[in-house]
Amino acid sequence: MLQKDPVARAAYNATYYDAHKAQRAAYNADYYVAHKEQRVAYVAAWRAANKGVDRENATARMSKWRAQHPVRSAALGAASNANRAASKYGVSGLLVADDIERLWNEQPTCHACGAEVLGIDHIVAMANGGANTPDNLQTMCPPCNAKKGTTPCS
Repeated sequence: MLQKDPVARAAYNATYYDAHKAQRAAYNADYYVAHKEQRVAYVAAWRAANKGVDRENATARMSKWRAQHPVRSAALGAASNANRAASKYGVSGLLVADDIERLWNEQPTCHACGAEVLGIDHIVAMANGGANTPDNLQTMCPPCNAKKGTTPCS
């Protein structure tokens, strides 16, 4: 049941999108040209309908939420960055913020130096074909992670 299993659905989508990259790019380019007037009208209508939206207030609310939830905010950012890199390197796996928070709770200090810093590292680097999965993660502070580079950890 592909529809009921989000991990299987994400894997299927990633495989499909990789296999049809050129077709999607051509379709999107054609659609962009064919529907330019509709897109311009849609954006103009949205902006007119949302003139009262206070962008500064929205930014302030987000900043306040990040200040109130620093660990969750960091976990969301770390998962997003790891997933973006996985897509770039074409490796399997999808991380969510809960995976990162669980790792930080289980291993609260840097694997290399013992510092209490929120950071993650792929044991086998994605650049070397390592999976983007929780079992290929360890906690590591940014300086140690930068020093390690793509060298596998023991």
